[in-house]
Amino acid sequence: MAPDYRQHNPYQQLLCDGLSELGVSVKFPKGYRRVLPLWRAVKETSPRVGVLHLHWQEAYIRRRDRFGMAVYALKLLVDLMCVKASGCRLVWTVHNELPHESSWPALHRKVQTALGWLADVG
Repeated sequence: MAPDYRQHNPYQQLLCDGLSELGVSVKFPKGYRRVLPLWRAVKETSPRVGVLHLHWQEAYIRRRDRFGMAVYALKLLVDLMCVKASGCRLVWTVHNELPHESSWPALHRKVQTALGWLADVG
């Protein structure tokens, strides 16, 4: 499950607890990874990760300028394509129509449209 916001938001921990009660092993990425963080987390986790559950994609594209945000948005989409190419399925929870503090809502909508196409379940 990524990103790990359990410390500031009880939703993920409640979901994790519910899944654990059903026998599902839930893991969160550890440490900071600059290049392809989601794919690397999936690749380096043992046992093999079958599903990546993505929350709050804006955590991966948060930048102050439009160009930087566009670059990080593209990096996120490439990262998720690598996750999918590895055989891992992608679940995406849409918490908000747009991030609360979106400076460029049109760019966020484009990212969300692409995520909708990539996600196996959203």
